[in-house]
Amino acid sequence: MKILTSSLITLLVSISLAASAYANITFSINLKQIQEPNPNLRKIRPIGDTQGAEDGGGSVESESLHAIEIGENFFSYETREVKYIYDLGTHKIITISAIDNTFVEGSLFATLIFKMNGFRSRLMLGQTLTTGIVSDSHNSQIFTEHLFSLTHLKEGPKLAMKADNTSVSFSWEGKDLLSYSKEGEEVSRKEKEMFIKFFRYVYKGHPQILDQLSTDNIIPHAITINHYHTSFEKTSLELSSIRTTPSEPYSLDGYLPAPLQDKTTPELTFLLNMKTSRDIKLKEHLAHLLSRVDEEFENGNYLDTFLLYLEYSLCSGLQLPPSFQEQLPKMREDEDVANLQALISGINSEITEELLLQLEELEEKTTVQKHVIKIFQANTQTGLGNIKQAKELFFEVLETDPYITGVYMDLGGIYFRELNPGMAWLCWDTARTIAPSHKVVSEIEAFESRIIENYPEYF
Repeated sequence: MKILTSSLITLLVSISLAASAYANITFSINLKQIQEPNPNLRKIRPIGDTQGAEDGGGSVESESLHAIEIGENFFSYETREVKYIYDLGTHKIITISAIDNTFVEGSLFATLIFKMNGFRSRLMLGQTLTTGIVSDSHNSQIFTEHLFSLTHLKEGPKLAMKADNTSVSFSWEGKDLLSYSKEGEEVSRKEKEMFIKFFRYVYKGHPQILDQLSTDNIIPHAITINHYHTSFEKTSLELSSIRTTPSEPYSLDGYLPAPLQDKTTPELTFLLNMKTSRDIKLKEHLAHLLSRVDEEFENGNYLDTFLLYLEYSLCSGLQLPPSFQEQLPKMREDEDVANLQALISGINSEITEELLLQLEELEEKTTVQKHVIKIFQANTQTGLGNIKQAKELFFEVLETDPYITGVYMDLGGIYFRELNPGMAWLCWDTARTIAPSHKVVSEIEAFESRIIENYPEYF
């Protein structure tokens, strides 16, 4: 048997580590933009500069990015006094203010859904424009896909690609879309994949182009991307100081959650405070609810007893304790409890103004559980299309009991249907914070899993 020398062992270990190690990539981007209005649509002045305002076009010095870092499962960049971190592992966007060293979190899922909503709207607009109302090829499917980095059809038309000794370029119907230099810095396959994810989120680009850009392991020194929408926008990127550093996760050391006191949007403040709270005491709250059950039952308040059990279930998603089955026959003898059960079934089958009136009558008969009746009133208002009233009722409920997980889920559903995915995920993430094992939370997690499965390029 041959014995390996210590130097050979060291060499083999170093080779093994080198093969599996991931290095962070850092670089900066100097960015310049030229904007010209689309003559077929409304006139638009270039942003940030009055030069060229008379003819509607001009050179615009836009924000360059610095301190860009691409890690194994995240990327970050800074613009002026703000730093953005995209965590693809936890599916969060973290925005850090350098002014007061605070941060806020958002959802990558919300960002993608917002993009998808805009994509669908722009496609519909493009279809309208091409029917003769306005003649405008800028709103064609290809330009919309390029603008949002999403694909309408899996087997869509192929872009024109041209390559020479120095660059690769793509165009559609004679209009340049994107070009990049062949000269650049060589990185690993995984590092290039993360660079493509960074580019897809920050600068977009047609999926066909990004697929081609990902075929080598080079980060280009120069990229030019053109977008055609309400204005023509040419963005030139110069990537500099590209280097590798040891693989490390990002850190939030020294930063605190941003103070949340927005008097103009108290609902947003409430949700953010609950989502970031470190004082969630669901277990104690559930014990408190159950401690009140026997008292209400012994006092003959069967409607309130029944509503306490409902509140317990909506908060936790847990199986009701044995006392519920023991007390249920007596509760069912109560006319108000029987009416409530009938009305709850009605909510799922027929939504009427009469149902709302009956729920209001039951609310008057409760002594301590009026807020639980309001949940059913809010769902009825939602069914009737009275969204403003439904939201107001839901927040009234949460002011009484901020631990009712089901209410956050219902609120999130309202915001989602209103095409406000940011608020939807804030509600759903708050529910997840309060009761991560609640069965309704699993429904959102299943939805998120479908998004990842359908759009793996973003995660």
